[in-house]
Amino acid sequence: MAKKFLVDIDLNKNELQNAIVQNLATDPNSPVKGQMYFNTTSNRFRIYDGTVWEELGTGTGTVTSVGILNEDGSLTVSGSPITKSGNITVAHTNSIEAKEEQGIYPVAIDKNGHITAVGEALTTVSKTKEGLIPAFSEENKDAAKVTETDYVYEAVSGKYKQLPEEAFKDTTYEDGETGFVQKAKQDQNGNVIDTYYAPIESPTLTGTPKAPKAASGDNSDQIATTSFVTEAVSGVVGAMHFKGTVGGDGATVTELPSEDVKAGDTYKVAEAGGYDSKQAKVGDLFIAQDETPTWVYVPSGDETGITSITAGEGLTGGTITSTGTIALDESGVEAGEYQGLTIDKHGRVTAAEDKGYTTNTGTVTSVTITGEKGITATGDPITAEGTITVGHTNEITEQQTQAVYPIAIDTYGHITGYGEAVEVIKKYTETITGDDDTTEFTVTHSLGTKDVTIQIYDTTTNEDVIVDTTRTDENTVKVSFASAPSSEQSYQVVIIG
Repeated sequence: MAKKFLVDIDLNKNELQNAIVQNLATDPNSPVKGQMYFNTTSNRFRIYDGTVWEELGTGTGTVTSVGILNEDGSLTVSGSPITKSGNITVAHTNSIEAKEEQGIYPVAIDKNGHITAVGEALTTVSKTKEGLIPAFSEENKDAAKVTETDYVYEAVSGKYKQLPEEAFKDTTYEDGETGFVQKAKQDQNGNVIDTYYAPIESPTLTGTPKAPKAASGDNSDQIATTSFVTEAVSGVVGAMHFKGTVGGDGATVTELPSEDVKAGDTYKVAEAGGYDSKQAKVGDLFIAQDETPTWVYVPSGDETGITSITAGEGLTGGTITSTGTIALDESGVEAGEYQGLTIDKHGRVTAAEDKGYTTNTGTVTSVTITGEKGITATGDPITAEGTITVGHTNEITEQQTQAVYPIAIDTYGHITGYGEAVEVIKKYTETITGDDDTTEFTVTHSLGTKDVTIQIYDTTTNEDVIVDTTRTDENTVKVSFASAPSSEQSYQVVIIG
């Protein structure tokens, strides 16, 4: 049973070790800002920002600092880093003469693919078939113009393709807007390639595309492959890793593994039964505490409570499944005074009768009292009238101050001695009820000491709750809540001291 804390908890900068965040399949009701739990459906942590539930680990959030590293010196960077707001300026270090006219230019390129120098144009690009420069290949390297088998880059579609048939007629060919840019799609040997490639900007890929795997720990903008992500996630120490289900057909494993286990590996029970010496039900979790492995059993918390109560022997009420009353059954004996009684094992009178006993009257002619077992008797026998004195054989110092004393008792039940008085522990109880506004309640116990123990529990659930308590003085204490209890909430305050 979970303890209810009705005040904040200050760990005074100490660690909270071996803790598990609350596991839920759906968002809890009535959340407060900053509330957090582990969603067992998405297997991610979720936190409430005061408006919506945000899921951690999805790449969303607020950037608090941005910096740009000029790794090889090929760019100029100014304004970095930014910790709140601002502009970062990035520019090339090289500068060349711009070429406004389309053409084929001899160029020099650095290791980053930047053009660092450009020569004079070899020729120009035209929109007519007569002016187009042929694609470079072994077959047409000496050709004077583009042929029907050459491929050029079409700027509108962004793809390499052959010129349309209209481009080779006697009439002048215009493509409408941008024209065909002089480029040939070739392999390393200069052969024309007639397949399409995805554009550099916002490509849409199909099939199973592959990419170079980044080095472990890489934090750049390089594409992360599935193998890189898998290794990165499996390398996290102490986090929960959902490995699948255990038990039954279709489960990930039939038994909890004993080898190749990492701390945080988590399995969900798919079929009720015995696992790691624990009787588990569907939905329970087993989490590896270490690589040994030591499995921690986490029940799902859906146990059912009492569904019915049946009245036993000597009681009425039958079987109660919701509400009802259980009472003593009638014994069949009418109320009255009797001399003979029959009592059953439950302490009930099951039969009664008048035995006819009478009270004897007459004159006492002689009375004798014998003193035994710690009692003395003098003055007997008395045959007419007189006084018999009866007393105890032991004698102790009289004590008229009321208190609790440790005592010695003889076999006859007589106190033969006593020690010093001891303090008596007293108890005071009081019920406090909320009003949706008050957060502090004063309880007057009048026990005359600050050395008291204070305990508080919910009168509805009978569960202990944790609140702030202050011993105001020897007779009063203050009970404080972080949030005001509602008018429907009552708490019992128990003070012992």
